[in-house]
Amino acid sequence: MSNRSYKNYLFILLNLIILLIICALPYTHLMCKAGTLNAEVTIENDGTVVVVIEGTAEAGLNIINLPIEPLEASIEVYLNNTLIPTLYVNSSIVIPSNTSSNFRITYIANTSVLPNDRLSFNVLTNDTIELVLKPQVILFTIPENIISTRVSDSNIIIDFQGPTTIIYGIVVRTTTITTTTTTPPATTTVNTTTTTTTTPPVTTTTLTTSTPQTTPVTTISITTSVPAITTHKTVPPPPSQTTKTEISTEYPTPLLILVGIGIAIAAIAIVIGIVKARSSGSSTYMMSGLLDDLDRSILRKIKESGGSILQNELYRFFSNVPKATFWRHVRKLERLGFINVVKEGRINRLILKKRI
Repeated sequence: MSNRSYKNYLFILLNLIILLIICALPYTHLMCKAGTLNAEVTIENDGTVVVVIEGTAEAGLNIINLPIEPLEASIEVYLNNTLIPTLYVNSSIVIPSNTSSNFRITYIANTSVLPNDRLSFNVLTNDTIELVLKPQVILFTIPENIISTRVSDSNIIIDFQGPTTIIYGIVVRTTTITTTTTTPPATTTVNTTTTTTTTPPVTTTTLTTSTPQTTPVTTISITTSVPAITTHKTVPPPPSQTTKTEISTEYPTPLLILVGIGIAIAAIAIVIGIVKARSSGSSTYMMSGLLDDLDRSILRKIKESGGSILQNELYRFFSNVPKATFWRHVRKLERLGFINVVKEGRINRLILKKRI
């Protein structure tokens, strides 16, 4: 069987299994069984939005509704700290579990680019969200249903309840260095020789006058200007909130067995697909579908530069693109595994890992 035929077969099989699960859901009443979900959304200094969801999965099928639309290739699901295959259906993650287990879901959110270097994303559910803003992030919209706000390690943290739309931007730090040099006066040495001739003996007197050397003084003043962000909002202290969704444990036995068999087949097929994809390089082919024209142009320039280039040198080829947008695409390529970003002093070097 050729590689293309294998991928088509696997794609059809997965779609049939997903269709089976969707059709079975209304009859089995399967819902998210997590006791308490903790959703943390972090906006990084480069504009990337990272979502982390933690909770407890009960025995059976657990459906977790994602609060923000993900980049599907970036989704990772851990059950008791073990990476498991991802079942992504209708903006939800399906987690099968034999016993009560802790789960963790991480992914990069899909964001939209707005005019004036602004970015946005939508919170789709009414879950309680912990929004973490890094020091260089500024909000242009404030969530309405704010529960609390605080500051930790220079990060602003806002707890609020969705749904809502978040619009934000990145503040670029500017550094001004002023150097003042004081030139010392030159050292002067005067040699005076006086000769007196009276009798055969000759007397020679040498007078040396030295001005002490002054050490140069260099004064460097560094001024860092970052716009301050001040948020004033008074919110009455709310009662402690927990998001709980329970499952009905009464479902038809034959249909439950059928769904369980379907999930087992799906897990086996996905594991086989992952192993096959890694050996044949098809994972890069699948993830390349998430790249836009700017992503491909960045990868092409890195390849043309021998597979390695400094970040500021690469940006010269894209000077018509806003810096915040350019850095966000570089971070996206790093998260998807196409490049490595290596620190060299105060600058970054971009190294190509995968080719499209």
